[in-house]
Formats: sequence, structure tokens, C-alpha cells
Amino acid sequence: MIMYWFLTIILIICSHVSTSTSANSGGRVEYLPGFQGPLPFYLETGYVGVDENEDVQLFYYFIRSESDPEHDPLMLWITGGPGCSSISGLLYEIGSIKFEALYYDGSFPTLILSPNSWTKVMSS
Repeated sequence: MIMYWFLTIILIICSHVSTSTSANSGGRVEYLPGFQGPLPFYLETGYVGVDENEDVQLFYYFIRSESDPEHDPLMLWITGGPGCSSISGLLYEIGSIKFEALYYDGSFPTLILSPNSWTKVMSS
């Protein structure tokens, strides 16, 4: 059932992205299902071309540093692959949000702020 919610959140994030295939086809995400209110951090998602003709597109999400984005480092976190979505890194490893740890009752999971997010000191 948790995979269902992963896929739902991925689809909602992707729906905020422009359908353009240009390298700068990103868009800001201000709300996510399961999170109360607007996101208190800057989240951008989009696609970036990775070959000469930009025929190959990779999905990305970018979270601006919550400290000093002009001077804090930029971290590239590569995760995902066959059978593993990159949203697992956002929700379980480095991201600004995570699932609230509660007994699963079949309802939509709640997202909460992560106090240990790497985005407190760097953009990712």
C-alpha cells in the first residue's frame, strides 16, 4: 500500500512540471498532498536534457538551502533506478519532508518537516 502512496505523490509532483522538453522546463511546487498548508521551503521540479539534442530527459527535484542559498554548497544526490523512485531519497534520506511515523490505517499518509534535512545547510 505504501507503494501506492509513493506513486500518487510522484504523479502529483510530476503534474506540476511543464510538458515542454526544453532544458529549462522546471516549475515551482508549493503544495503536496498530505502536507498541511504551503511548503515552507522552495521546491522546484522539472526535466533536464542530458544529450546534445536533449532527446533524453531526466526528472529532477531541487530544494533551495534553507540557510544561505547564495553561499551554501549545491549537492547532487543521485538515486533511483529500475524499481526505485528518486522520491525515496526525498522522503527517507535527505529531504525536507518525511512521512509521519504512525500506524497505517488506510488513509492518505501525512507528510511532516524533517528536522535533519540536508537542505538546512545546502541546496540539493
